[in-house]
Amino acid sequence: MVKEKIDPEDVVQHLSPAWQTKADYLVHGRIEEGINKKWEQLWAKDLKNGKYEICCIPFCIYDLALGDHVEIDNKNTLGNVIKRSGNWTIRAWFGEISDDQQDEEKTAVINKVRNQLGCLVEWQSARMLAINAASDEIAKAVVQYLKEKQDHGDMVYETGWS
Repeated sequence: MVKEKIDPEDVVQHLSPAWQTKADYLVHGRIEEGINKKWEQLWAKDLKNGKYEICCIPFCIYDLALGDHVEIDNKNTLGNVIKRSGNWTIRAWFGEISDDQQDEEKTAVINKVRNQLGCLVEWQSARMLAINAASDEIAKAVVQYLKEKQDHGDMVYETGWS
């Protein structure tokens, strides 16, 4: 397999992937837009026969979720999604508020999405949270809650779908 030379400075990494104990492979996905990085390093489980299961909650790549099965190309980069997991990727950004308010809002969001709704979460930075909702119903509840927070000016959210 020929690997493309990727500058580590151009990579968004997952330091605590949601399914880290399951993962046994790293694959790179190209970031299309939005930040000054070119690649996201995704943790995956090798399912053999050229198929991999995503073991982290994507921070930057759209149309991808925890548990999706994917193919990779001969440069070890993300190819097609071949089987959807049914999970939803949702992201919350706390960058536009004061540090004191940020701590309070992050605690409230974590309490709601992780503790009350049972979502898995990963922090990309102190200000960006990736959320995995395991069903359409849970995703709707998370989005409704985050929309209320956003409308109040507490944070900004997006879904991981283009």
